[in-house]
Amino acid sequence: MLVTDIKRCANKMRRKLPKSIPKELIERWNGLVPKLDGSSPFGLTLDGRQDFRGVFYVSPMGEYLYRFEDLSIQDTDFSGGNFQYLGVERCTFRNCLFDCAIMSGWRVHLSKFENCSFKKADMRQSSIGFGGTEFSSCSFDAARLARIGFTYVVFNDIDFDGRDWSHVLFETSGFWNCRFIGHFKDSRFLANYLYEDQRVEYGNPDHTGFHNVDLSQAEIEMWGFLKGWVFDDVRLPKSGTAFLCKVRLLLEFGTKFTEDNEFGRILWRYLKIFATDSISNATILVSKHDLTSFGDVDTGAQIYELMKTQLAR
Repeated sequence: MLVTDIKRCANKMRRKLPKSIPKELIERWNGLVPKLDGSSPFGLTLDGRQDFRGVFYVSPMGEYLYRFEDLSIQDTDFSGGNFQYLGVERCTFRNCLFDCAIMSGWRVHLSKFENCSFKKADMRQSSIGFGGTEFSSCSFDAARLARIGFTYVVFNDIDFDGRDWSHVLFETSGFWNCRFIGHFKDSRFLANYLYEDQRVEYGNPDHTGFHNVDLSQAEIEMWGFLKGWVFDDVRLPKSGTAFLCKVRLLLEFGTKFTEDNEFGRILWRYLKIFATDSISNATILVSKHDLTSFGDVDTGAQIYELMKTQLAR
């Protein structure tokens, strides 16, 4: 891409930058073709990171003219940068800041992010994973994550906030030593690929499931777990609004009731949506919020308490 094209893209995208990013940090890159050779033409930030704040690697929608490949980058500040439609393959980022950066449309393959911050970053419509991508000890405070897709991603030592992490598909993902805080809605967790050709291309996934995961400060609504999801050392909500049980026992419990009354209708609506889809799992996470959303709230709560008494493992 020509320098004039870069400038045109930057001017087009500048209006989308958060007001907290001074425009001079972006304008200083005009006329420059930034190179990630380990040093910035603007030296170090006050906290000792390479100063790449406001840098732009902008591609037209879906063209991915820029790619970061086989790079190892550390102690670098990309805050306020524009990386829209950037391809990232086989890269490692350590101790880097992407705060308030535009990262929408990213494609990330086989990469690692360690101790990185994505505070208020715009990561919408990104595709992350594919063959294995890891996030360790990273922060996503107030990041914009709408329509983001994770495929074969492992999260380690991450705090998830329900205000940011609802309505997300975690396909072939794993969570190790993580914490969920707040009210979470409408997410799906898959322990294996949706399509066989993905498994053939990337191999059998490992490290999927929940492992030493803390849900004690979470409220869970409409979470689905599919394709053999594992619950290993999971701390449940302190509020008592969720419990773990065997899928087989849950389905057997349902056979005791018919759908000719409100109790049975709510129960079987829940089972048809959650338990039958989770048949490949040994265990399911049952949420009180789900049962109370399918009809009369008091009846849903009654069903939940009965199920918890008889089925909680």
